Amino acid sequence: MSELVHLDAQPLVNRSDRTQQLVAFCRAHMKRGRDFGAIAGGQRPILFKPGAEKLVRLFGLATHFEMCHMVEDFTGKENGEPLFYYRYRCTLTWNGQAIAQSEGSCNSWEKKYRNRRDKFDLVNTLQKMAQKRALVSATLLATGASELFEQ
Repeated sequence: MSELVHLDAQPLVNRSDRTQQLVAFCRAHMKRGRDFGAIAGGQRPILFKPGAEKLVRLFGLATHFEMCHMVEDFTGKENGEPLFYYRYRCTLTWNGQAIAQSEGSCNSWEKKYRNRRDKFDLVNTLQKMAQKRALVSATLLATGASELFEQ
């Protein structure tokens, strides 16, 4: 893969120049199925974590995660089954200045995780999924890529 070209995070005088650069970069460096993909009923492709990471590098942004909230109910006292819930905040900075911030969450009662046999093995997966959701959202905000992708 060719090296990524750095786009200055400062606004360009002509916004259409930034959009053209972003579109050109996505066409040249981002692959369908790995960096983005389709979802039924969606009008724009969905940005995946690898694509978000490429955009973060392209804009020279630093990524910072912070856990905002967590519930770890191993006993199932709430509903008779264990509940694991994680919410993370992702802040993207450029030269130490916050450019965008977003939160993402994930929990063990979500449809795709609820019927797994060993809920305790899910803890790391749920944390990473919450971080990924926060990262993709913050990336779309920071880069203006919402014109091209959905979350």
